[in-house]
Amino acid sequence: MKGLNKIVDKMDIGSTRVLSDPETKDLLVDSGIVVVETAVANTVDEAAKAASSLGYPVSLRPISVESSLINTVGSFPLGSEAQLRSTFPELVKDYASWDPEIKALTVTKVPPSGIEIMVTVFRDPLFGSVLSFGYGKMAVEVWEDVAYRIAPLTEKDCRLIIREPKGSSLLNGYDTLSAPRPTVMEETLLRVSDFVDSNPNVESLCLSPCFVYRDEVIVVEASMTLIKREGG
Repeated sequence: MKGLNKIVDKMDIGSTRVLSDPETKDLLVDSGIVVVETAVANTVDEAAKAASSLGYPVSLRPISVESSLINTVGSFPLGSEAQLRSTFPELVKDYASWDPEIKALTVTKVPPSGIEIMVTVFRDPLFGSVLSFGYGKMAVEVWEDVAYRIAPLTEKDCRLIIREPKGSSLLNGYDTLSAPRPTVMEETLLRVSDFVDSNPNVESLCLSPCFVYRDEVIVVEASMTLIKREGG
């Protein structure tokens, strides 16, 4: 966790820092968690070059650490360079009305549809880090169909938590979506738990959406909040 330690070392005791989607993904990759391919573009030419490398379709999103709301907004999938070049300046202008500090956008490869899951970690004053799991943001936030475990999770915790929500029927697949191997989900949750447990300065972590395929879980969007603690 050298990357995370470098960030924390520059923080004052008690201070908070919200990491952007690209920053969070870089740290997750270091922990063996699979994330969608993402590049940072400061200009439309850089965005076009990144999209050509990643492959279309792509989406454009703002880089902002000032507001979690900004991180929930993004463009529709862009299928060509012409679409990207016409959309990029419009988005920069629109996002700047929310946060004048936004100068760059992320270019993200749009993954194929998969079974959606949402994984979050928050710090409870009594229990410490708590991991929540549900089958998509709507299921979690609207229907409260979510399961919880205190970190660090055991292999048994991971086996059980993915089967507790009512949405666990998706483990059998749905429509054209193939049934995932439960073990790939369990392994991802263990990695998330290990990441948080080994980094006490992580105050919260949100991985949503994540898409689950037969043999892989991929994080599409991520955000993290750090708090520099005494001895951290």
